[in-house]
Amino acid sequence: ATITGQWDFKAGNYDATIGQPMYPLDTPTATGTQFGSTATFGISPIGGVPTNVMRFPKAPDGFGGYSVPVGASANGGGNYVNQYTVIMDVLITNPPAAGKTFALFHNDLDLGSGYGSFFINSSGAIGYSGSGSTAGNVTPNAWHRIAIAVDLTNAASGLSIGIDGTLVVQDAPAPAGLDSNFAISSLVTLFDDQNTNSAAGYIASLQFNDARLQNGLI
Repeated sequence: ATITGQWDFKAGNYDATIGQPMYPLDTPTATGTQFGSTATFGISPIGGVPTNVMRFPKAPDGFGGYSVPVGASANGGGNYVNQYTVIMDVLITNPPAAGKTFALFHNDLDLGSGYGSFFINSSGAIGYSGSGSTAGNVTPNAWHRIAIAVDLTNAASGLSIGIDGTLVVQDAPAPAGLDSNFAISSLVTLFDDQNTNSAAGYIASLQFNDARLQNGLI
């Protein structure tokens, strides 16, 4: 596996530690974004240490969020990125309302669904587009490390999801097939979808790997 994109917000902007900068998709996102530390925002540190973070706003419509270039080449024998792992350290200030979700990220080939490719529901569980299955518990106002590992070439066990180092989904069937809507052409979109499933919160780190990381690493 290669880390093709990583964003840590230590410079107080959208620049990447590895790869290309992310950028806000609309004016409300751009004006509502803030950079600072956990101390200046008055939120919990991570591991007892003040950490630089980005505050993201709740989107007012389906055009918000952030475009993130993944920097990975096509893999898995397909035309798109079919094997990947997304890891993020996030703090959500409020859970989604009943019947709503919070889009973690949206693959650029999944735009037709209207929902985030992976999301958090009103109970704090992580789910994914097209499936009624959810798992785990992402509690509000607390930092969580979420890892989502996908291999669309492995129909039997191509999906694992970890929260804070615990696997809540282990070797589940891949959410779709090779070069499907769960593959990625060049970018993912953070924290909003066409149905405005958005929420305010903070992100301290985002990492994209061009392989499905093994369960032990998650």
